[in-house]
Amino acid sequence: MNLPDDILDSVVSDLDTKSLLSLSLSCRRLRAHAVPKLYRSLLLVDTRYNTVGDSEFTILTTSKFQQFLEALRSNMSLVGLVQRFLIASHSNNVEGLEVLVGLFIDFKLRNVDVPLLGLKEFKILNETTPYKFLFMNKEYVASQNLKRSSTLLYENDEDEFNKYSNFGQASSIVSLQSYQLVNITELNDVSEETREICINTSNRYQNLGFTMTKRLSRTFDNLESLEILNSDAVDALFSQLDDECVRFKSLNRLSLNIKDLHIMPAVAKCVDLAKLEQFELKFKQTSIGEENQHMNLDLVSAFQDQLKNLKKLSLVHLNSNNLLKNQSQTSQLLLSNSNLSYCIMEHLDVFSPSITYLNVSMNNFAYLPPISMNYQDRRTHFVVDQNFLETKVRQFNKILACKSLETLLIPDFFYNWKPFIAMNREAKNQPQLNGVEYLYTGCDCQRCIETRQLLSQYIEKLSFGNKDMSSTYNFLVGLLHTRLTKFETSSGLDILNYPVLDPIEVSHYGYLGIDLSRMVQLILDNMLEDLNFVVLKLPKLKLLSLGGIHIAIQRTKNEIKMNAVQDDWSSTLRRST
Repeated sequence: MNLPDDILDSVVSDLDTKSLLSLSLSCRRLRAHAVPKLYRSLLLVDTRYNTVGDSEFTILTTSKFQQFLEALRSNMSLVGLVQRFLIASHSNNVEGLEVLVGLFIDFKLRNVDVPLLGLKEFKILNETTPYKFLFMNKEYVASQNLKRSSTLLYENDEDEFNKYSNFGQASSIVSLQSYQLVNITELNDVSEETREICINTSNRYQNLGFTMTKRLSRTFDNLESLEILNSDAVDALFSQLDDECVRFKSLNRLSLNIKDLHIMPAVAKCVDLAKLEQFELKFKQTSIGEENQHMNLDLVSAFQDQLKNLKKLSLVHLNSNNLLKNQSQTSQLLLSNSNLSYCIMEHLDVFSPSITYLNVSMNNFAYLPPISMNYQDRRTHFVVDQNFLETKVRQFNKILACKSLETLLIPDFFYNWKPFIAMNREAKNQPQLNGVEYLYTGCDCQRCIETRQLLSQYIEKLSFGNKDMSSTYNFLVGLLHTRLTKFETSSGLDILNYPVLDPIEVSHYGYLGIDLSRMVQLILDNMLEDLNFVVLKLPKLKLLSLGGIHIAIQRTKNEIKMNAVQDDWSSTLRRST
C-alpha cells in the first residue's frame, strides 16, 4: 500500500476499535498507524461484563491484563502511547496494577521536560475508594531513590542522585491533566498543568486541609473542572477556600455532592457561577421540614440569577431508601418546596433557555413496587392519589419544556416516571396510572412474539412465576440501570463518555446468559408511541437515554429516525405533511 502517511492517519482516525484491531494484524505499515490509536485510550473491565456498542476506548479485560503488562515491558515505547487509562473494575482485584503505574511514572519522570507527554489521565470508575495514584507515585519514586542512593555509594554520581532525590518535591509528582484525590491535602501535590480534579475522600481526612502556596494558587487559577464526590469534602474544602479567599478564575465545570445547602454561599463566593458551562448538583435530603423551603427557593433564585451560560446540567437525588412506599407519602411536605427534589423539578424552567444536555435522576433507588389508587391496598401496594399523578405529569412536562435539549438522560425513567404517566394521553391533561405490563404485550410483530417466549423462559429460570410481572419488570429494569454510572462515585455529566457494560453475573443468580438486548427490543417496540411523543416535543434532541437505553435520533425533512445505540433496534417516524 503506497498511500501517504497523512491519508492513512486520516483513515485510522475514523475507525472503531474492532476495525483498528483487524487493521493492525494486516501488515506492518498499517499496524504502525493503528497501534497509537489503539493504545491512546484504554479501559480495564472485569471479565464479568460485556461491552455493548462501539467506543473510542480499547477494552482490556482483567483476564488479559498480565499479557498487556508483558507487552509494555517488552516494548517500552508502547507506554508513551497511553494517554488515558481508566478502570471499571475493583482495583484491589487487579494483580499487577502497581507495576503498571510504575511503568507510567518511570516514563513520565524520564520525560520530565515534556510534562504532558504520555499519560494524561488515570481514573478509577465506580469505586468508593479510588486507588491512591499520587501515593503510589511517591512510593515508586522513593523506591527508585533507595536503589539509586545505594548505587551512588559506589559510583559517587551526585548529579544523578540529586535528580531523583527529595521525592516529596513537586518535581517528582508526574504531570497529568486529570487527578483523582483521596484527601484534600493532596491538592498540594498536583502539578500546575492539571486542568481537572476529582476529590473522593473519607471522613477521617476531613480535618486535614491544604496549605496555600503560590504554586497551588496558580493551580487553582488554571483549574477548569472540579468534581467532589463526598458531601463532607465539599463542606471542608469550600470552607477553607472561603477562608483563603480563593476565587477560581478558569473553572467551567463543577460537580458537587451536598447534604444540605449551608455551604452554598461559600461555593458562590469561590466560583463564578456565570462562567460555568457544566454543573452538577447531587444531594441527599435526610429530613424534610418547613424550614427547608426558604433555603431551597433561595438556591433556585441564585441559579436563575447566575447560571446564565450553562450548557450541561446534571441533577441527582442520592436517596438511599425507597421513595415509592406509603410511609414516604404521609408527609404533606413531600410534595412541597420544602423537599429539594420537588423544588428543583418545579423550577426546572430556570435552566431551560440555555441547556443542551440534561441528566435528571430524582430517585436513585431502582425498584418499583405494585401500585394502586385504592387506599384499601395500602398493605401490599404503593398507593398514589390524583395529586401525586398530576405532580408527576407537571414535572415531566417541565423536562419536555427544555426546547434546546440535544441530549436528555433520565436514569430513573422506568420506575420513577413511566409507571405514573401515559404520555400519549398527556396532551389532554388526563393523568392516570400507567401499568407496566404493556411493555411486553402491546406489539404483535414476529420479533416481539419470539422475545416474549424468551422472556417466559427467563421467568421460569429465575423462579419469578408467570403471574409476577412486577418482579420480572424490576429485574430487567435493574439490569438496564446497571449500564449507567453509579452517581455516588461518578458524575452524571460523564455518562456518555464511557462504554456501556452489561453484567453477565447478577446478584446470587450466578451466570444468567440473558440476552438483554432482545429485552430492549421488546420494551422499545411496545413504547414506540411514548418515544414519538418525546422526540416531537424536543425538536433539537439528538440522543435520548431512558433507564440505560441510549437512543440516537436523526431528523430529515420528511422523517425522524431512532436507533438504539447499544442494541439492535430502530424505528422511523414519518413527519405529517
